[in-house]
Amino acid sequence: MHSDAALAGVPLAVTANRPAFDLADGADSISISGHKFFGTPLVCGVVLTRRGPDDLPAAIRYTGAPDTSISGSRNGLGAVMLAYALDTLGTAGLSDRTHRARDVATYACRRLQHLGWPHWRNPGAFTVMLREPPDAVRTRWRLPSTAGWSHLICMPGVTIRQIDEFADELGEQRSATRP
Repeated sequence: MHSDAALAGVPLAVTANRPAFDLADGADSISISGHKFFGTPLVCGVVLTRRGPDDLPAAIRYTGAPDTSISGSRNGLGAVMLAYALDTLGTAGLSDRTHRARDVATYACRRLQHLGWPHWRNPGAFTVMLREPPDAVRTRWRLPSTAGWSHLICMPGVTIRQIDEFADELGEQRSATRP
């Protein structure tokens, strides 16, 4: 069983009543992304697995070196950036980022509620699901949409000001399209 913890895994890990999803809980592998929750400027991630030394690939022919990465090569800068983020934030910093992102998601829900715009959010989530906005709003804010629903991800770095700008534009577009 694989746990995709790319965005919400670290926030869930620092939550008091965290769900069981890591290797100690029985997962065979778990992945996290450095660029999503941690905000590294380079796309990077880590996959942890239960594989043992006997399961590792043999030497890569063109380098002659053993390599345990999926692609046969890796960028060390991403690992350094992720380690730096972990070292500088610590558990308290990770918890603070988690609470701030959730607060922004809660605020987004309040703004959408005030507009009367259909939306929902799972408890503790950064993602707010909302009825698909008009094309101009969806395009400007790059909101992915499927089956009439879009999602707004309030990851660390998203601000109350941005939510206000988004909600104001959504309200303006809604008013402009009403008969």
